Amino acid sequence: MTNSRCVLGYTSVSHRNTRIVFHIINNGSVSHGFDITAKFHSPLIKAHQEGTLVANLGRPGAYPYACVAAHSTVKKGIFTIRKN
Repeated sequence: MTNSRCVLGYTSVSHRNTRIVFHIINNGSVSHGFDITAKFHSPLIKAHQEGTLVANLGRPGAYPYACVAAHSTVKKGIFTIRKN
């Protein structure tokens, strides 16, 4: 993450991977967090720090995510668990 963007290393995985571990790196100058499905939330990660978020998504589908700063959303997108 930076102050203006959020990039996932992978935007989709096979259905065999329903427990996902997100490694979060904050390269911005303010604290940021990562949310997926509005159910799983990382704590705010300070500038130039790292953290993880474990999400048990359960089944194939499209899961919305958001990278957030203290009071704003930096980027939204979709993370997909494929059926194959």
